[in-house]
Amino acid sequence: MIKSIFEVLILLAPIVLSIMIAGILGNVMQFGFIFTTKPIMPNLGKINPLKGLKNLFSLKKLVESVKIVLKVGVVFTVAFIVLLKFMQELPLVERYNIIGQLIWLRDRAIILA
Repeated sequence: MIKSIFEVLILLAPIVLSIMIAGILGNVMQFGFIFTTKPIMPNLGKINPLKGLKNLFSLKKLVESVKIVLKVGVVFTVAFIVLLKFMQELPLVERYNIIGQLIWLRDRAIILA
């Protein structure tokens, strides 16, 4: 039992080390090597709930929210119209064999893409 666990750990070690090295390298490449002797302290003066609420309910945020809702509405409407057409074809598709069904599904996925 212990031998099996040890073998699994040996098999997983290169994968885990690769992921760790990729994570460290990604961080260093993004932000550079950060080394400081003084501890990183949060600035408590920047934590102001009233300022956060003001930013949350600003006119700019309201306009952005309306734009997002309109975009989602347009995408939903187009998708609904396209999928409604596909729904009319579904009763015919069930008569196909499995290969025919997969081909039909592939063709519809290409149309949607």
